[in-house]
Amino acid sequence: MPSRYSFAELMKRVFRIDALECAKCGSERRWIAAITSGETIAKILDHLEFPSVMTQPALS
Repeated sequence: MPSRYSFAELMKRVFRIDALECAKCGSERRWIAAITSGETIAKILDHLEFPSVMTQPALS
């Protein structure tokens, strides 16, 4: 058992999904970048018209 797993290996072990397999055609994807800047992530999400600010869930 390895001491460290890659992100894709963890996704496969925990959620039983292959994060590096294309859902449309089944071919293998490869990582080209990891975006860690919150500002950059917010700009990308805003451009794609996804919410970039977390909202508090309503209390029931």
